[in-house]
Parts: sequence; C-alpha cells; structure tokens
Amino acid sequence: QSTMSMAYIVDFTVLVTLGADVAMVIAAAGVLTQCTINVRRPQVWYRTAFSVAAIVLSVQAAGWIWTLLGGSTGQQNILVSLAPLAGAAVLYFAINTGLIAGVIGLANNVPAMQFWQRNFMGTLPAYLLAAVVASTLVAFRDAYVLLAVAVVPMALGHLLYGAWFRQVARQSASVASQSVSVS
Repeated sequence: QSTMSMAYIVDFTVLVTLGADVAMVIAAAGVLTQCTINVRRPQVWYRTAFSVAAIVLSVQAAGWIWTLLGGSTGQQNILVSLAPLAGAAVLYFAINTGLIAGVIGLANNVPAMQFWQRNFMGTLPAYLLAAVVASTLVAFRDAYVLLAVAVVPMALGHLLYGAWFRQVARQSASVASQSVSVS
C-alpha cells in the first residue's frame, strides 16, 4: 500500500525560497500528517517512520543538487532557476520513489526496478511540472498572479497523475485476470 500526493510542489517552492533545511521540516511534517490523519487504515509506526525518512533524504538531496547546479534561495529569474530546479526535481523523484519502490518490492517479493517502472516512472513529468510551478511561484509575488499561474500546471499535474494511475490499475487488473485464468 502506498499513497502519493502532490506535496512536492510545496517542497520545491520552500526549497527555492527558504532552503533545504526548512523544506525538509515542512516535507516531513506533511508526510507525517499524510500517514496519520484521516487515513483509511492506520499505518504501523515503522512505515510512517520510513516515509518521513525517505522524504527527508529526498529533500536534502534535492537541496544539494539545487545548490550544486547554481540555485540560490529567493532567486527570482525563472529561466536561471529552471535548470537547478529540474535537477533537484529529478533527484528528489529518483530517491523518493526509488526508496518506496524498493521497500514495496521487497515486501511483495517483486523486483524493485520492475515495480518502480510500472508504478512510478510515469509520474516524473508531474515532478518536473512541479519544478516549473515552484519557479514561477517564486518569480511572481502578486497573490492573484500567483494563483492564475499556478492553477493550470497544478491541474495538469493532477490530471497526469490520474491518467498514470488509471493505466497502472488497468494493467494490474489485466495481470490479475490473466493469472486467475492460468491457474
């Protein structure tokens, strides 16, 4: 069982504006909330701890690559911040989804890379889109402009997620029906 959110838009925005340490604390609080409040089934403590640790590592790695590629907090030039933020988004994505796929793969006796490719790889565009949104949010300080600029990419990211997970569900149902008919 795994849940996904689009909270990484917030993570990237905080990373760009306030730095990796603050982004890490906010991301950890978000994951802790996601794992414990209004959940269908309560998670065991070690799953929650793993999720928090995975996000902390992901945000810190993203902050490291952001800085290495020339990003700096409060940077308002969208074009200058896109490359460092794209690098941060890809590393964040790789570490976060890789750790989660690895654990789920181990727990279900499925090759982690196969699980990752089937369930997470297609969500990379949403992470890159979130980087663009974060960069844009920092560049535009006017709240009304911010809202107008952010709504379309965030809605597109939501639609991309929905399409990807519907495809994964169809493939899983197809595999399940094939294994039932074979046995």
